[in-house]
Formats: sequence, C-alpha cells, structure tokens
Amino acid sequence: MRPLATALGLLLFAPAFSSAAEEIKKVTPRKQVAVKDFDDKSNGNHGWHNVGSGMAEMLTTALVKTGKFAVLERKQLAGVAEEQALAGSGAAAKGTNAQTGKIVVAGLQIYGAVTECGMQERSYAMVKRQTSRVACDVRLVDTTTGEVVKSFQSAGEESATGVNTAVGQFGAAGFDSTVIGKATRKVIDDIVDQVSAASEAVAWSGKISQLVGTKIFINSGSNDNQTVGAVYDVYKMGQEITDPDSGQSLGFETTKVGAVKVVKVDQKYSVCEGVEGSGFERGQIVKQKADK
Repeated sequence: MRPLATALGLLLFAPAFSSAAEEIKKVTPRKQVAVKDFDDKSNGNHGWHNVGSGMAEMLTTALVKTGKFAVLERKQLAGVAEEQALAGSGAAAKGTNAQTGKIVVAGLQIYGAVTECGMQERSYAMVKRQTSRVACDVRLVDTTTGEVVKSFQSAGEESATGVNTAVGQFGAAGFDSTVIGKATRKVIDDIVDQVSAASEAVAWSGKISQLVGTKIFINSGSNDNQTVGAVYDVYKMGQEITDPDSGQSLGFETTKVGAVKVVKVDQKYSVCEGVEGSGFERGQIVKQKADK
C-alpha cells in the first residue's frame, strides 16, 4: 500500500510542481534603463544650480530604489542615435558589440525637459508664504526600435509658510526639505510610476555576448532577476530603416533565428542552450517570448 500511496501523493502534487515551474519561466528580468540629463527650459530665475542634471540624478536614484530596473549611467551619451550606433562605435562592452569604455547598451532611455521650476512668495499679515511649482515633459524611448513608448507631462506643487528661501545645488543634501524640493519629489515619484507602468508593455531584451561550443552566453544574470528555465527568442538585426524626409532612424529590420533557454545563471551573465533554430552569433538580440 505504501508504494501506491506514494504514487498517489506524487500525482496530487504534480500540478503544483508544474505550476511553480511555469511561474519561474514567467519571471520578467529587470529592464535596463538609462536617464539622460534633463534639459532646463524653465526661466532660470529660481536660483537653483544644475537643475537638469539634478533632476536626472534624483530620478536615477528613485528608479534604482524600485528594484524593477537595472539603471545604467548615461550622462555622456546623447540620444537614441548614439544608443543604436553603440554596437559599432567602440563605446560599448564586448558582450554588446563594442569595446572602449565597457558600456552596456540600455534597452530603454528616459529623456526629459524641465519646463517650469520656480517659486512665488507672498506675505499675509506679516506671514511669508512660498509656493513652488515644477513641471517636466518626459519621453520613454525603446532604443532598439527608436519608438517612443510613452510621452507625458508631470507637475508638482507645494506651499509652506515661514520657510527658508535659501538656494543652492539642485538635488543636493537638504534639498528635499525645501518647498521646491518637495514639489520636485512629487514630479519624480509621478515619473517613476508612469515609466514603471509604460515599461510593462516593452518586452525585455538583451544580447548574446559569447558562444563557447554549444553554450550561449547572454548579458543578463541574477542582478537582473534572470532565472533558470526562461526561454527567449533570438533575432538578428538587419538594415536600418530611416524616414525618407527627416532621415531619422525608425528602427531596424529584425529576423528571428531561433530560441534559447537559460540553464545556468551567474551574477552578470547567464548560460543558455539552443532550443530552436540555429546560426546564433554574438551581438544578436535575445527577447522575451510573446504570450501566445
């Protein structure tokens, strides 16, 4: 009776085990995102210094704290064209088709412009009251395709009485306690929420960094929440598509060459095996499989 009972027990728990395995495969790795310094298009009379770079620093920190993104430094890069050209420019890491600087290409880039950043001060019955308003225009761009995933505006306002009007470095220590700092924090929190929601519509993607025999290495590991059992489609990039009038890049033609499955996960990379197709090469895109 014991063998029969054991067999029945295994059958009863088999669906749960299968479900757990499926859940592992559905885990989405953290998407790589970069934040470019915001343009300061406000009137500049607010007295604070480095508004654009300060805004980008605050947003970068906030994105890291969510745990949802692998946030990359992008202060010195300027635009989608540079992101798309990284593979052949010598500015990216070898695992992502370049060498100098060891920079990994980000899948998503955030661009912003500060359109309002100022304070109004009024006195009522000898009581000083400050009101600060900060507003930004923001774009989230898929650097693989050049597509604007989302474009939106965000604004925050804060008022207080009897406050210190001192100014200084935007985003520096003590900034959050100021009226303009609190208004800015509202904007940052809103941008994080909107970017997090919009990024859900973008499939995770990485790249094949190396091939050793039948082993296929991709540039994503446990740091990105990569998991054993995950299956990704593999694409090779073809000709760049440009707008005939503006010459602006509209993305790249891609062709599916197969699929790979993660069999081992390290901190910064994962080892895969081919489960479909052939002709895998370094630099090819690995992308989350679409739900059927």
